[in-house]
Amino acid sequence: MKKDTFCPLPWNSINLRNNGDMRICCNTNSYSPQKGIMRKEDGTIYNAGKDDFNEARNANILKEVRVSMLKDEWHPECERCRQEEINGIPSRREYENNDWEIKKDTAIPITLEDGTIDVDKQLIEFFDIRYGN
Repeated sequence: MKKDTFCPLPWNSINLRNNGDMRICCNTNSYSPQKGIMRKEDGTIYNAGKDDFNEARNANILKEVRVSMLKDEWHPECERCRQEEINGIPSRREYENNDWEIKKDTAIPITLEDGTIDVDKQLIEFFDIRYGN
């Protein structure tokens, strides 16, 4: 049986680096291929100072991550949490699942097949803003 890989952050959060660039979550900065950075179709990075949060919430990378999670598959951007869980370390994903009401069964009805969410039905509940080291 596959382990649940669901995490609420791709549905309910905005995560900002210290320069305003948007990313999936703070844990996607080490192992992941794209370092969790959310990019537009043209490859430019979504930035809090220039771009609309609701548009960014349906960035391709977030849609891919959501689809993977709803299939109980680990997305490559979530490698840090996967590694932590393999090694018996409580992961950010596990922590966030305990902290938020949105769960897989409530995410399914508001998520289209391609991973797009209805941003009016699932509001931003959490901002992770990094100011620097």
